[in-house]
Amino acid sequence: MKPRKSLNIETEAWIVYGLLQNLQYEIYYALAEYVDNSVQSFLDNKKILKNKFVTVSINFGVDQNNQEYIEIIDDAGGISEDRFDDAFRLADPDGFGSTLNEFGLGMKMASLWLGNKFTVKTSAIGEKYATTVIFDLDYVQKAKVNHIDGDNLFVEKESASEHYTIITIEKMRNFPRGGMVNKLKTHLSDIYRTYLRESNLNLLIQGQRIDFNEPDWLFEPYWDDSNGPFKGSLNKDFQWKKDFHFKLPAPYDYAKGHIGLHTKMQRTTSGLVMFRRGRAVYGTGDERYRPSGLFGPSQSQKYARLFAEVHVGPNSPVSSNKRLVWNEVQSIFVLEMKKMISGDFDVFKSFLAGDIAEKNITLSEILPINRMGTSYRSTKAKKISDAKLQELAESATKTTTDVFKEIKGDVDPLIANPVHPDNKKANDTSDDRSLSIESINVNFSDEDWHFTFKILKEASRPLYIFKKTDAPNSIELSINIEHPFIRNFIDKEGQIMTAFLRIASGLALSEIISEQTQNTEASSLRNNFNSIMSGSLSRKK
Repeated sequence: MKPRKSLNIETEAWIVYGLLQNLQYEIYYALAEYVDNSVQSFLDNKKILKNKFVTVSINFGVDQNNQEYIEIIDDAGGISEDRFDDAFRLADPDGFGSTLNEFGLGMKMASLWLGNKFTVKTSAIGEKYATTVIFDLDYVQKAKVNHIDGDNLFVEKESASEHYTIITIEKMRNFPRGGMVNKLKTHLSDIYRTYLRESNLNLLIQGQRIDFNEPDWLFEPYWDDSNGPFKGSLNKDFQWKKDFHFKLPAPYDYAKGHIGLHTKMQRTTSGLVMFRRGRAVYGTGDERYRPSGLFGPSQSQKYARLFAEVHVGPNSPVSSNKRLVWNEVQSIFVLEMKKMISGDFDVFKSFLAGDIAEKNITLSEILPINRMGTSYRSTKAKKISDAKLQELAESATKTTTDVFKEIKGDVDPLIANPVHPDNKKANDTSDDRSLSIESINVNFSDEDWHFTFKILKEASRPLYIFKKTDAPNSIELSINIEHPFIRNFIDKEGQIMTAFLRIASGLALSEIISEQTQNTEASSLRNNFNSIMSGSLSRKK
């Protein structure tokens, strides 16, 4: 007998497709495969698509024959003719290695894990037809076929400008029920938070838009122990958050992102979420990544407050279900993260004691997040109930809508007779009755500025006065509590005064920024205002 020189390792597709159903999977992993394909198709065709984002709609229920189904619809680029074989074949597709659908198994693997039958109807941008493919595993296994044709594949005319993919899964094996639906929404919100944040993705589940809510970062003075804030000469609140970027061994290459303490303890959602190519690959939903070297015991304050978003290099290894594969580099990562959140405790305390000037430190490097997370205890604040908040919100929108009906009488005269820029005399408040005056020197844009804040009580004066004095970079801001607006809304605690003075300050700074950047467009003024009002001016202290 002649020695063998080759070995046939071919396999039958109908056998392999059946084996895919036995993979270790979860509903959210499976449905994420379709979202991956949709997002990647949108990104690949973004230059020729008219839509500025891709909408992916996931729906599930029972059809008219009382059979369960899942349907996924998108308006991405569609499956083009040159990619059609790859979409349905068990193969290593060329050119997908650096994309979200790198393995080329997503749709097939997810569909057959979810059910025994799936139908794909797609029209690619620029192609004048739509193709429908019906893949019924029961038929494929019974007939032992390696091709789809006949009644299971057909083409119909379509406009070249149409672009979509509709996938319907039937003969269900795994179906979202009960609490799994909320779990699915939480996981997908985490997995695609980057694309949701950047407005590349509009994700709908059962018609409900899925959004990601950014953490509410803790902004408090430093606590050296659980007895209360540190007593130093510098009484200052800090945002307990850091941005970071450090190297890791190949193929992970780097870790970058942000980490900090949340204003509320949330043991179910604290933790690290790991990202690769903009998509979360570890620590989503209720499977947060909490290495003990960073988080400590589960009953600790830090465990419930520490949040992080971490992006690793695009070639970091992942499993076929897009889960990050850690090797010995995990211990290096944890050590670097621990060093980073520890900060420089001694330098920070010297800074608080007034021994080191702020200009001589880099606050993000010395901020001791680890110590603060262990020591800080929240103080109880007066809380408005959800029901009361709802009542107040409805009242605010209704009363504003009611008075807005008469706004024409205020706006039309201003359009017909535009208000001229304020003159110095109109802005002069030196003779006005002032209930309070405070001044401060600050530095921004590499310049020194002097601000004076006034609370006026003059019936004849405007609500808000912004004045540039003769001295360089000297600004005077005034609000008038005798103005009808404040007089009608003044509260017993006088918080309307503080709130409106903060708003006035934000408007003034927005105007200064617009002048400094020579960008006077209204949208720029609004964006500057929104950004400023999210920072220091939003703090109570």
